[in-house]
Amino acid sequence: MRKTVSVAVLFADIARSTQLYDILGDKRAQIQITDWLKILSEVTVRHRGLVIKTIGDEVLCTFRNVQHAVAAGKEMHQALDRMPVQDAPEVGSPNIYIGIHWGQVIVEEGDIFGDVVNVAARLVTLAKQRQILLSEDAMLNLSSDEQNHTKFIDMEVVKGKFEEVRYFEYIWEQLDLTMIVDKNLDKKAMMYSLELRTKTHITLVDQTHPVVTFGRQGHNDFILKNKRVSRTHARIEYRWGKFVLIDQSSNGTYVIDQKDKKRFLKRGETVLPPSGFLNFGDETGENSSDTVRFTRK
Repeated sequence: MRKTVSVAVLFADIARSTQLYDILGDKRAQIQITDWLKILSEVTVRHRGLVIKTIGDEVLCTFRNVQHAVAAGKEMHQALDRMPVQDAPEVGSPNIYIGIHWGQVIVEEGDIFGDVVNVAARLVTLAKQRQILLSEDAMLNLSSDEQNHTKFIDMEVVKGKFEEVRYFEYIWEQLDLTMIVDKNLDKKAMMYSLELRTKTHITLVDQTHPVVTFGRQGHNDFILKNKRVSRTHARIEYRWGKFVLIDQSSNGTYVIDQKDKKRFLKRGETVLPPSGFLNFGDETGENSSDTVRFTRK
């Protein structure tokens, strides 16, 4: 039976699966990818979604609303974070790309067809690792609170569409960290910022950009090449006028203040002093290319 329904279409694609075959071999890699796809399918069902099919290293699913699709997308990332490749520490946990679009699809014999599917498929190719990308149609179907966690990225021409598709990123990793500003928040605290600087990169942490991440993987704000740096090594959060360093790594982070006082942090958190520098994974000194200087403004 052929019918037309309005749904949120979600594509999730496992990143760097080709490299997994090179590392593990065909049989073992296929078993691992199948296990990961099973987890993504289970997350879909938990969020009232329907798995349409799995294709190689990706899953295609639908949801009755965008809210459920986004919630599933967040849990997909989180669930795979807890599922590293056993006995292959060089691989670690998988990352995924996610694209979500909203609109009418044609349903026939358990499959779905139409422009909505094509747009969602295009969005997943535009996504970076650990990103959730939403079309504008999908974003506008979120609640106003949820829309506050999206940011416009770009416009893209999609095959079969006459107009460019505007797309947005849903900032899922900052959700639990983003400060909801109280109307009575001290205005002075709202003006605080922390400048972070390397030899090639500079950024600010403040109320409008409350989280900055560090690590070897490409999704981090500061990508550090040192082999002793973890894939997702550490982050700095803005919390009500303070800047908190959270270490999530195997080798820890060194905090050296302006008086050369040193502090070592591993799998914990600490409030940063007004200025100093950070070494990730080992003590490379203040002149290393991976050293991050920080100054409170």
